[in-house]
Amino acid sequence: MIKVSVFSDLHFGFKEGDEELYKDPFDIMEEIANKTQDSDIIIITGDIFDSRNPSMKTIENAIKVFKRFFLKSSYLKIVETDKQIDGIIKERFESYRPIITINGNHEKPIYGEKSILDVLSEAGILLNLNFNKVTLEKNEERVSIFGMGNCAEKKAKEDLVIWNPKPIENSFNILLLHQNINPYIFFSQEYSLEVNDLPRNFDLIINGHYHQKVLDNLGKFLLLMPGSIITTQFKKEEANTCLLYTSDAA
Repeated sequence: MIKVSVFSDLHFGFKEGDEELYKDPFDIMEEIANKTQDSDIIIITGDIFDSRNPSMKTIENAIKVFKRFFLKSSYLKIVETDKQIDGIIKERFESYRPIITINGNHEKPIYGEKSILDVLSEAGILLNLNFNKVTLEKNEERVSIFGMGNCAEKKAKEDLVIWNPKPIENSFNILLLHQNINPYIFFSQEYSLEVNDLPRNFDLIINGHYHQKVLDNLGKFLLLMPGSIITTQFKKEEANTCLLYTSDAA
């Protein structure tokens, strides 16, 4: 079985200057790294960083934490991807457990520029999907992961329709999003995506951004919102979060 661990909204760099609050997400990630040694794939659904321009200190601390996930060898092979990755990066992801991400709204790049997650992807630290997919295989079992990075809320439905991701046959199909999805929103936030707009032919849809745990069986698919590993808004609702969700994908 392919085992997948999921978490979201790390917000590295949050409250930089307040050492105790600043260290919290890094300390929690160290704990998560220790608890995911038997996982094959790590998925993080956006907002890894609290800013699109994190400090060098924050980038360095993030890389140190992510390297903790490289302690276990991977027995996965990349079967198919439309993400442009060179041979060196491909070898890295097939040698050590892949960390698969999408851009959140906090690290969404200015138009025409790369995000910090794109840079880390090119360095082989993680694999950032932005309207891309990757199919991984282990022991003749396959999981296909599709990622749509954060879009302007008023365009999210249109962008999802235009992309129109198609699940892969004979594979466990996961779609990653980072959007407001009605009715899972706080107060009167802007949104264009409704639950009924989500594709029905995926096995699992994982959405970041919403800082409260949601796990709903919507008939045709399972909807998971892990919540944030920290309370950036200091709201009561944020206390109900899923720091780590681990499941067999196939």
